[in-house]
Amino acid sequence: MRRNARPPHRRGRRPEDAGASLVELLAALAVGSLLLLGVYAITGLFTSAIGTQLAERSVDRQADAVVQFVERSVKDADQLSADGSEITATRKVVESETAPSKREVVTLTLEAGKVSRRCVLYDPNDTPLPCTSLKGDSVLEVPDLLDTSEVRVDLRALVFTLRFRVPGGEREFVRVVPLMR
Repeated sequence: MRRNARPPHRRGRRPEDAGASLVELLAALAVGSLLLLGVYAITGLFTSAIGTQLAERSVDRQADAVVQFVERSVKDADQLSADGSEITATRKVVESETAPSKREVVTLTLEAGKVSRRCVLYDPNDTPLPCTSLKGDSVLEVPDLLDTSEVRVDLRALVFTLRFRVPGGEREFVRVVPLMR
């Protein structure tokens, strides 16, 4: 030991204060942990909000796709009926002036996850024939569409009540498509 070394009580710190640095270190560690936890929480909230917003936009696009699919399918219909989840469009098909006219019946069904279109052509004797138009049988995949969706004909308009699965429950969209007559 050096001769001119000061005893611990004269260096500015007393021996009983030696544990104070450990307490300070633990306090700083706790504050840092709380700050980090706060950053994670805020980041999680933003990520959750962004995810919900993206899901809402996706569902909105799906609703528009359903409406466009149905609108193209029932265009030029002579008769249109809708009840619940099924739409039926009937139109007269005239191939030539001398040939008897046929009936084209397009049936659209709103189901869970899809909208299906079935087309049947009937001759004058009501014999079903394969549909030759571009409106043939097809399915539009709509992943978040629920089977509780409905459509109805209301005064020259198709009124869609489309229900979709979204994070945290379901969302309902109402779309009104005017019918050109």
